[in-house]
Amino acid sequence: MTKLAELGQPGARRRMTYEEFLEDPTIERAEWVDGEVVPMVGVTDEHDRVTTFILRLLASWVETHSLGRVLKEPFNVKLGGANRPGRAPDVAFLSTAHLARLHEKNVQGPVDVAVEVMSNGSRGTDRGDKYVEYEGAGVVEYWLIDSQRTVAKFYRLDSAGRYQLAPILDGVFRSEAVPGCWLRVKWLWDPPKLREAERELGID
Repeated sequence: MTKLAELGQPGARRRMTYEEFLEDPTIERAEWVDGEVVPMVGVTDEHDRVTTFILRLLASWVETHSLGRVLKEPFNVKLGGANRPGRAPDVAFLSTAHLARLHEKNVQGPVDVAVEVMSNGSRGTDRGDKYVEYEGAGVVEYWLIDSQRTVAKFYRLDSAGRYQLAPILDGVFRSEAVPGCWLRVKWLWDPPKLREAERELGID
């Protein structure tokens, strides 16, 4: 059994195969990187608030328009072949066209959108490792949210498979990976009631 509390000091890691990682019922809130179990950092109230708002709004849009599935951490996304990591985005969208990638315990292959809300302990990983991994795996859009600095960046794959910053026009980001969906960036820092945001988006 692989209880994270038994791995030693905080942040300690243990080596295992990805299959063992998926099957170990004692592992909670962890990712699999380079053959190691990597505990995820704890979240703050602000992180939880922003993540929950994005999750609920995106799920409402996707369900209303039957576009696919919205997932949340710690559900794992195996980013391709054997050597690629198994990450757990804070929020993820998998389109109907790619639902065959969804399995009981993970997504096997890239999601269409990965959302990471940065915490003090995750900035380096979110900006660096995950940016490179999501880009290399073909995650169409990467939403990178820094609630403490009130900065949101939305990356989209170009025709060469490289991330480019997607435009924010008049304070609004419009997703291409989630057809028709948009959000006002200020909602991330000063969220309206969900029903108010849904009405503005035209969700009945």
